[in-house]
Amino acid sequence: LIKFFKQWYQRRVAITAGGMSKNLASLSLCVGIFWLIGFAWADLRGGNVFLGYHHFVGHNIEYPEYGEVFFLCILVGLVIALLSRGICERLTILSHLIITGVVAGFVWPIVAHWVWSTEGWLSKGVAVDSAPGRVHYVDNAGASCIHIFVGVTVFIGALITGSRYKTGSQPASLVNACVGGLFLILSLLGVHIGLKRSISGTNSSGRPEGHELGIAAFNTIASGSAGAGVVLITVRLYKKTWDVLAGINGFLAGQIAVAAGCFHFYPGIAFIVGIFGGFSYLLWNLIGKTFIDDPLKAFAVHFGGGLWGIFAAPLMVRDNSLFYDPTYFHFQVVGWNAVGVLAIIAWAALFAIPVFLILKKLKILRVSKEMYNIGLDMYYHDQKAINLKLRRHDEER
Repeated sequence: LIKFFKQWYQRRVAITAGGMSKNLASLSLCVGIFWLIGFAWADLRGGNVFLGYHHFVGHNIEYPEYGEVFFLCILVGLVIALLSRGICERLTILSHLIITGVVAGFVWPIVAHWVWSTEGWLSKGVAVDSAPGRVHYVDNAGASCIHIFVGVTVFIGALITGSRYKTGSQPASLVNACVGGLFLILSLLGVHIGLKRSISGTNSSGRPEGHELGIAAFNTIASGSAGAGVVLITVRLYKKTWDVLAGINGFLAGQIAVAAGCFHFYPGIAFIVGIFGGFSYLLWNLIGKTFIDDPLKAFAVHFGGGLWGIFAAPLMVRDNSLFYDPTYFHFQVVGWNAVGVLAIIAWAALFAIPVFLILKKLKILRVSKEMYNIGLDMYYHDQKAINLKLRRHDEER
């Protein structure tokens, strides 16, 4: 659903088929490359502190691990889709596929290993003097390794690629944008639930793991609703109009804000986290539009929501956080999350800057002005995804 319906969230009719073809090609490439080498780097149960190194070409993958292979493959597909959404109407199919291969084959699996593997350096944490003796990174559902990573890459990619061409007749569709946004909202809900990879055991508090699915789902919806409300009201006061697309972005930012602790927030706290997620989106949107052309506000949604969310978790999760237990240990947990954020930002920049600059130097990064004026659907596919011809009786009028 993400790979195909997220294209509806792009508002230009003349690029729809081009976007769909990119999604289909990148999905096929993602699955192949991730199975061949990506899962080996990610390895959630082995490797060293920096990367995994087992399971290349599917070697020695146990049956219980295929669920992890599948879900991580879906997540890397989500990362690629979100990157494409942030730099829409500019990348060529070739450059999109090259970026897909690099991200799925090496760059993103390394981040996933840091955050979610039992051997990753962020997940393992560091020993400290205060009880209980070790701090661990807190990110249940990818606020940093998915959304901050996407936000940084989108910002650098849009900055290097440049603005969209302002010419050409490419009608907009509010309906398509809203439907695509709603599908993305549902997709993130599925991601937050699905990242609870086991539901048959008990958690650290002795409660059944399956019960955490319900709290994760409700927290995701509650925080998203709060984020949407904040953005809708703020934009209404500023622009004197109700902006539905801004509301959808606010909902997404609220969902992302709660991702890092979605299994462990009280619902009321999740609502508060979503409120601040909406304000974070508005702040980073003001910053982002100063530097880049980001028509869908992807940088503000993912980076703004993710950055607030990665600190909201160690500050406000149920019982075991700085808010409920203001000790030096929980200050250290917040500090360790800050270290992780800085590392992920640096890693994303280390990948994005050279890759986009090399593609730009080779003159294969973005579409030409001629291609854009014709419309990418007609240029690449010689067909229109949406026929806007008027009916005959309308023409006669």
